[in-house]
Amino acid sequence: MTVPTARPGVSIGAGRVLGTREGNIDRFLAIPYAAPPFGERRFAPPAPPEECEGERDASAFGPTAPQTAYGGGIENHLGSVEIAGDDILTVNVWTPADREAGHPLPVLVFVHGGALSRGTPALGAYDGATFARHGIVYVSIAYRVGSEGFSVLDDAPLNLGLLDQIAALDWVRREIGAFGGDPHDVTAMGHSAGGNTLAALLAHPRCNGKVGAIGYCFGGTTVGMFAVRRPDLAAAVPFYGGHPAAADVARIKAPMMI
Repeated sequence: MTVPTARPGVSIGAGRVLGTREGNIDRFLAIPYAAPPFGERRFAPPAPPEECEGERDASAFGPTAPQTAYGGGIENHLGSVEIAGDDILTVNVWTPADREAGHPLPVLVFVHGGALSRGTPALGAYDGATFARHGIVYVSIAYRVGSEGFSVLDDAPLNLGLLDQIAALDWVRREIGAFGGDPHDVTAMGHSAGGNTLAALLAHPRCNGKVGAIGYCFGGTTVGMFAVRRPDLAAAVPFYGGHPAAADVARIKAPMMI
């Protein structure tokens, strides 16, 4: 195992982040691209992150989005990681330690899978060291899943998980140059539900020009699971007499919802 040898620092718009260096790879984890989506921000579009005073420790993965673990034996094949906390809208960056100023590197943005209801970029299989070792700046993103990210509520935007991903791509466009990446050479890749969300983002007007190419790695059947409002079906929803409102659902603690 390679032993960390230094604490590299990078200055971005929200402050300075302090990562770790292992061999020829710098890693910066849990950098907020949006404010924690709880309290008054629950079921709301992602808001800008707060500025950090001093240096922010970016040596460990951040909190995971509220979700329930797989069950029925599936957990034996599809493991997960649970990290407590509210600051769940973060990105993780792996970049070559010998990157040179004035020579930006291609960027790969990775979106994790989990059937839109589970998942985290903190899984070992999503580590970006191999990409960085080959001269690619690798960014993995965390986003809201399950009821927090894809509920149908009368007074809240649909597909908040998608809006989170757009905010993360905005962060990449603004900040990745500080890590040696080229904001004009960005490829996005998704695993399973992550590939599905990227397909949806292709049609989103706010994503125009944010990525140059999109790759897919499907491991399930999540196509068609995005939230839509169907007034003709509202009477068939036996919850608060129809589609619930965000204020109603907000009374339920996040870990109790899928």
